[in-house]
Amino acid sequence: MSQKIPAKKALLEVIAIRRMLGSHLNLPLVEPQLLVSTKICEAVIAGGSREVPLLWCRRFGKTEMLVQTAITLGIYWIHRLHQNFSVGLVNPTRNEQSIMVTKQRLQEHLAKLEPWLMTLGVTKVLGDGRKTPEYILRDSSGAEFQIRAISANPSAHEKGAGFQLMLLEQVEEMDEETMKTIIFPMAAGKDLASTQILAGTPSLQVLNDYFRERTQQLRYPFIVDCKTAGKFRPSYQALVDAEQRRLGEESDEFRTQYGCEWIQLRNKLIEREQLLLLQKDYTPDPTKERFAGTDTAKQVDSTVCTVLERAGEHLIIIAWLELEDVDYEEQADRIAASLKKWDVTLNIVDATGTQDMMVDMLTARCRRFLETEGFKFTAESNDTLYKQYERELRRSRLWFAANADPNSLRKTKKGIGDVETVSSNST
Repeated sequence: MSQKIPAKKALLEVIAIRRMLGSHLNLPLVEPQLLVSTKICEAVIAGGSREVPLLWCRRFGKTEMLVQTAITLGIYWIHRLHQNFSVGLVNPTRNEQSIMVTKQRLQEHLAKLEPWLMTLGVTKVLGDGRKTPEYILRDSSGAEFQIRAISANPSAHEKGAGFQLMLLEQVEEMDEETMKTIIFPMAAGKDLASTQILAGTPSLQVLNDYFRERTQQLRYPFIVDCKTAGKFRPSYQALVDAEQRRLGEESDEFRTQYGCEWIQLRNKLIEREQLLLLQKDYTPDPTKERFAGTDTAKQVDSTVCTVLERAGEHLIIIAWLELEDVDYEEQADRIAASLKKWDVTLNIVDATGTQDMMVDMLTARCRRFLETEGFKFTAESNDTLYKQYERELRRSRLWFAANADPNSLRKTKKGIGDVETVSSNST
């Protein structure tokens, strides 16, 4: 920031303008919005190239906070510093339909603020919305605050723009290569200064690894899930409660959109056609070490326990047990009996969320003949597992016995409690 005003004083002045702006809009920001807005203002005042990742639950007020912050900084720059200020609104879509919420919010706010802005000597000028800014505020000094919408779709061919503040929304859906090579270089001025806000919500598939990685270690207020958000707005808590009933608290949709969890299990490691090619003739050897992994059912899923045998550097799937329509106590009994039959030495069990109860039940039932270990799935552990499996598959070190044909995966109903295998001549 090229100015003579000390940074601390400038921040206090910016906050004062934000307070006045909020008063005129009659839309006060709550604590997490104020804290993040202040951090964004600090970053812009400090200047240079800065990045602020932000992971908030759906519909909590991310756009409102960003719009108020951008208008505040623009007014301060042109009216107090008499310097030009430019803001880019970046969205993943080509037709910019999903950015219309932000643009409409800007238009409504600027219309409401117009009488106050005129007392400051600031007038509003509308651009044509194409290669010129959608909105321009011009101070009596001649300094201009320009706002332009930018598409991060690979086919949009956006180039040549420069922004001191860039608001990237729905980054979880943004093309990563375009973001890195086209959007990020859009800094302003000879010093190429730009503060870039990466704002989004976890999606069911990881489409932008850069954004996911940048949000792994976030803390409040840069990450706000529905439990935290509900503390600040009772009306929001009512919305969350309704969505929880509709989607289910343990559903991927609720956990991503409102719990701010990255769920990578929706990313396919391997297609079914490729999986079918991984079978080889193999006769299980009871002298070799065996392991198991147990994935506990959630809602309508099946509980699956998979048995693997190590043969040198290879891991071979030799059997599995799939259970449904039984309670967890009965599932634990059947899994324990099967693991004992197969002489397994270690069973890794899903301990994510409420699934740690299965860990306790299997530990109690199997303590005399094998070790039971709980494993919590997180975005980081999922990523590590994904890469490990990908490596083992690529080097042909993970496969399954032909007599454990995937076509034999049948629903094991109540009354059938054994691990089932199919003879090799059934393939």
